[in-house]
Amino acid sequence: MAKRDTGGIPRNFGAPGFSLESILEECRDKAPEETAAPAAAETEYLPETEGCFSEQAEYPAETGYEAEYPDEEAEYSEYEEFDADAPEYEPEYEPEPDAEPDEPEAEAPEEPDGRYYEEAPGPDGLSENDIYDEGFEDDADFYAPPLEAPDGPETPEETGEPDETASSDKRKRGLGRAAYRGGRGRTPGLWGRLVGLLAAASIRRADNLSQPDPEPEDVTLEMPPQRAAKHYAAQMPSLRLRFIAAAAVCVLLAWITLAYDFGLPLPGSLGTNARTTSLVCLIGMLAVMLIGLDVVTAGVMGLARGRAGAESMIVLAAIAAAADVIYIAASGDGSHGVTFAVIPAAAVAFALRGAWHSCRAYADSFLAIYHAKDPYAVTSEVLPGKKERILIKSRRSADGLVRRSEEPSGAEALAVSAFVPMTAGSLALALALSFGAQDMKAFFHLFSLMTALCVSFNWTLSFPLLFSRTARHLMMRGSALAGWPGARDVGRSRQLVLTDTDIFPEDAVEITGVRFMDKSRAAQVLGITGSMLDAAGTGLAAPFAELMRRKNAAMQTVEDFSVGEGGVKGTVQGEEVRIGSLAYMHLSGVKIPDRIKEENALYTAVSGELAAVFPLRYRPMASVRRALADLRYEHRKPIFAVRDFNLDPLLLQKTFGISAEGFQFPSSSERYRISGIPASAGSPAAGVMAQDGLDTLVDFAECGTKLHSYGRACAWCGVVCAALGAFLAVLPAWRGMWTAIGAGRVFLYMLIWLIVPLALRTLLRK
Repeated sequence: MAKRDTGGIPRNFGAPGFSLESILEECRDKAPEETAAPAAAETEYLPETEGCFSEQAEYPAETGYEAEYPDEEAEYSEYEEFDADAPEYEPEYEPEPDAEPDEPEAEAPEEPDGRYYEEAPGPDGLSENDIYDEGFEDDADFYAPPLEAPDGPETPEETGEPDETASSDKRKRGLGRAAYRGGRGRTPGLWGRLVGLLAAASIRRADNLSQPDPEPEDVTLEMPPQRAAKHYAAQMPSLRLRFIAAAAVCVLLAWITLAYDFGLPLPGSLGTNARTTSLVCLIGMLAVMLIGLDVVTAGVMGLARGRAGAESMIVLAAIAAAADVIYIAASGDGSHGVTFAVIPAAAVAFALRGAWHSCRAYADSFLAIYHAKDPYAVTSEVLPGKKERILIKSRRSADGLVRRSEEPSGAEALAVSAFVPMTAGSLALALALSFGAQDMKAFFHLFSLMTALCVSFNWTLSFPLLFSRTARHLMMRGSALAGWPGARDVGRSRQLVLTDTDIFPEDAVEITGVRFMDKSRAAQVLGITGSMLDAAGTGLAAPFAELMRRKNAAMQTVEDFSVGEGGVKGTVQGEEVRIGSLAYMHLSGVKIPDRIKEENALYTAVSGELAAVFPLRYRPMASVRRALADLRYEHRKPIFAVRDFNLDPLLLQKTFGISAEGFQFPSSSERYRISGIPASAGSPAAGVMAQDGLDTLVDFAECGTKLHSYGRACAWCGVVCAALGAFLAVLPAWRGMWTAIGAGRVFLYMLIWLIVPLALRTLLRK
C-alpha cells in the first residue's frame, strides 16, 4: 500500500506537502550553488503555527559533509532514478526549489498524536485500500475512534458530492468511499441473517470435522488420597447446613400432613380445606427441592442418561405430587385427601444426610490410606481349579483404591435395576384401581401414592450410614475399606489365608540355644541355615538373620531348592542341605541322637549328617488368641498357609489353648503355593492395612463382611417397602377408604423402615 508521509501535518493546513522525493530533488538542484558559495548559508525559519514548527538549514561546503559521505549523493540519485518512473510516488504538491513557502491557512483543529498518513492514489484514482478494504470499513470504524472533522469540507468524498475526476472503472464498480458510506447503518434482513447463521454453522462443522479426534480419557488417573480426603471433608459443613434447613421444612410439612389426617388443630383453613393444605405442602416441597438442588439434578441427569436410580425416583414422585396438587387446585375436589408432597421432600432431606455420611466415610478412609506407610493390600483371589474366593494380604500399593471406593453402592445399583419395573407397576396399578373403583378423578392421587411408596428412604441413607461408622472404626486401626466394592469382595470371600507372621510375629519366636556338631564349621553351618530359611520364606528367617549378624556369618547361594513335608532341601556350595523338623529328619534318613531331640527345634543336616540343632520358643500373643477365638465363631474358614516347619494343629492347641477343629492345614506344597499367590494387577484391592497382625486382618474381614450383609439387607428393604405398601393400599383404594391411605399414615409407614438401618448400625463395631 503506497502512502506519503506528511510529517504529521494534514493537507488542509496549507503547508507545502513534501516527501522523500521532493527533498532529494531540492538537494540535487542546490548542490552546485552551495559548492560555489563558500559563505555559510543563513538559516531560514518558517512561520510558526499551532502544532507545527519547520526549519530549513543550508549546510556550507566547508563543513565536509560531501567529503565525509562521498557516496551518499550517488545513492540518493540512484534511489531517485529507481522511483521516478512510479506514478504512485509522484508528489501531489511539488514546491519550487527556491520558492518561498506559502503562508499557512487558517488554524485547524489538532490531529491526534502520532504520524499522519495519506494514501497516494493509484493509476485509476483509487488507492490500494479502496479496493482491498472494501466491506471492512465498518469494522475499522468500530475498533478505532473517528478523527475530528475539519471546519470546512475539503474533498468531494467528505461532502458527499460525486467526484467528477474519478475514473470510469470506479463508477462502474461502485467502490468509492462515498458510495459505500452512504449504505452505512443498513441492517441485514431476516433472510440475510438466516443465510449468515447457516454459513457460520457450516464453517464450524467443517472445522470440527477437520480437527483430530480427542484422545480418550485416562480412567486410571485418580485424585491423591490426601487431596481426596480434603475434598470430601470440605463438603461436609455445607451438607450439614442444607440438611438442617431441609429437615426444618420437612418437620413443618409433616406436622401439617399428620394434623390434617388425624384431625389435629391447624391454623386457618389448613385443617379443613384440602386445596389450601395441598398448595402449602407443594410450596414446602419446592423449597426443599431448591435446598437439595444437587439431588434433583442427579435425578434428572439419571433420567436423561438412561441410568435412573433413587434420585430419579424422588424426582418422579415430586412430579406426581405436583400434578396431584394442580388437579386438586383446578377442580377443587379434595375428597381424596391431601397431597403426598411430604414424602419426596423428606426423601431429599435424607439424601442430603446420606451424602454427609458418605463424605465423612470417604474422608476417614482416604486419610487412613494417606498415613499408611508401606501398607498391606487385601485382595480377593480365586485359587486355580477352585471356585471359592480367598482373602489374602500382600505387599502392594494402594493405587486405584480412591477411584474404586467412589463406585455406586449396592442400594444404588438395586435402585437402578428396580426403577423401570416400579414405575411401570405404579402407573399400571393406579390405572387399574381407578377403573376398578370407577373413579377416574382419583388417578393422579393414586399415581402419586404409588410413586411415593417407591421412594424408600433406605435407598440413599442406609449404606452411607453403615459405611460411615465402619470407616471410622477401621481408621482408628490404621485400615481402610474400598467402599461398597471392597465390602463386596470381603463378603464373598469365605476363606481367609493366614501366614507365619499372622500367628507368630517376628518378636514372638526366640532361638533359645545353638548346638553345633562340628564347632569348626559353626559360622559356615549358621550361614547355610540362614540362607535356606531365607529361600524358604519362613517367619524364622528374621531371628536367624539377627543371629548371623552377631556371629559374622555370610549368606550363601541356594540351588535346586525343593519343598518337603516338614522341611526343605537344597544345594549350597555343592553340598546337599536339609533343614526342618524332627519328623522331617526321620523321613530323610538323618540320625538324631536321643539326647538332643527337641519338641520345638530346627535341625540342619549337611550331606546326610546332622550339623546343628536350634531350639525354639514360641510365645503366644493375646491379640492372636482373641483373633483365633473370633475365627472359630465366624462362618469364615481360615487356611493356615504357614511355612514354619513346626507350626501344626498340635502346637497351635498347646500354645494358645484353642482347639484347631475346623481350621484347614493343607500340605506343605499347597501351603507354599497359596502363600505365594501374588496380588496380580487384575485383582483390585478391597482395602489396605497399615499394621501387621492377625487381629487387624480378622477385624478387617469381619467389618467388611458385616457391611456387605447389612448393606444388602437395607437395599432390599426398599423393594419390600414398595411392594408391601402397594399391597396394603390396594384394598382401601378399591373401596374408596381414602382416610386409611392418607398422606400422614403413608409418611409414618415410610419412616418405620428406617428402623432397619438404625438397628443394624448398632451391631457394627464402634
